[in-house]
Amino acid sequence: MFASLSSLLRKPPWRMLPHDFPPWKTVYHYFRQWRLLGIWERMNKALRIALRKSAGREEEPSAAIVDSQSVKTTETKGIRGYVRFAQQFTS
Repeated sequence: MFASLSSLLRKPPWRMLPHDFPPWKTVYHYFRQWRLLGIWERMNKALRIALRKSAGREEEPSAAIVDSQSVKTTETKGIRGYVRFAQQFTS
């Protein structure tokens, strides 16, 4: 779910919404408000908890997986990758 939401966060083509949607400015307004209020994150957390409970698991995961591509170092200075992507929405 996060992957589909994160694709929305990257400059979405708001003007290309289907014709049965409200005007793009209205849709963007509500999307932005929900993002600023943390509603998307809360929905994601609620869905994760519901799915884990339905699978007979604890609400919170007890382990995490870190992809080796995420922790490789580089000689290029500056913030790169996910951290840079995430910062554009928090500052």
